[in-house]
Amino acid sequence: MKPPNSEVETLVKRMTIRTIKSDDFDQLLKLVGEAFRKEEEISGLSVQRLRRLARLYSLIEVFLPVLDIFHADLETILVAVSGDKLIGEIHVSPVRKRIWSLDSAAVDKMYRGQGVYKKLLSAALEYIRSKGGRKAVTSLWTDNVAPVKMTNRLGFRVFVEEILFRLEIDKLPVRESNRLDVSMRKMGRTDVKKVYEMIRTRDPEKTKAFEITQENLVDSFIRSIRNRITWTSSERWVMEKKDEVVGYVHITYTPRQQAGEIRSFYVLPSNEASDLVAFQLRKVLSSMRKKEIRKVTTFLNKDWNETIELFKKSGFEPIASVYEMVKELT
Repeated sequence: MKPPNSEVETLVKRMTIRTIKSDDFDQLLKLVGEAFRKEEEISGLSVQRLRRLARLYSLIEVFLPVLDIFHADLETILVAVSGDKLIGEIHVSPVRKRIWSLDSAAVDKMYRGQGVYKKLLSAALEYIRSKGGRKAVTSLWTDNVAPVKMTNRLGFRVFVEEILFRLEIDKLPVRESNRLDVSMRKMGRTDVKKVYEMIRTRDPEKTKAFEITQENLVDSFIRSIRNRITWTSSERWVMEKKDEVVGYVHITYTPRQQAGEIRSFYVLPSNEASDLVAFQLRKVLSSMRKKEIRKVTTFLNKDWNETIELFKKSGFEPIASVYEMVKELT
């Protein structure tokens, strides 16, 4: 039951925003569980990973000030609290040197429309500035009108619109490619330069916004530790034809929840690009099936019409669209 407007307004006026504490996680998990049912249904992931992260956080919380001195780029969650009530949150994490991402912002439905999201977003930008960050990126559903307008007002601009696709992989018939002149293998360090040039050519706006470099194509030590904590595995593959790298794909998956994501998918333009896209996609889905992954999601640039059609033919269904947004901090 929603409290009277006067009570809500009073609680919002008394609201403060701070970094999360271990005692906040019970309320946070409840808030996130209610706010992100759409994402959970789409991806197959749940708040179980967040629960595990919460347990770890409670163990290392006492050491965070010391860690912060030696490593400024530590992700955190900012929470909006009024008294002992947690009414909103926003996840702030570094994705590149001096580039931070704002993820999974949520406000208790009883306190929406009171400016809580705006204050959380503003506090997150100040937090990033205090850490030496100079750019913030975020993703918002295109149909989430109010947050999109507010984010625009705070200086963010849309640099690309992407379509979210989902595949129920266990409903997909087994399809193997009979091409003998093309192969897939794990990406090695000698492939990084070629892969970087491919990404820069195919996705210039994202490369610019995220300031992607060759070093970013290798998982860092901290990222690897985080993946272990959240049960996530990460693999990067390249597609070769006649000893030339012609495709690249980055996947992540969470075996315990039988969920996976194609995070990056690129094929060099050529006369046979369609065949190569289909080959690379079949190989990726075959690998995920062997890992007993049941649900796969991916985001594709809305202008990649040919690639989108090939994904649809492979069983992917368009679910929603998102704006990728960026803001330069001064």
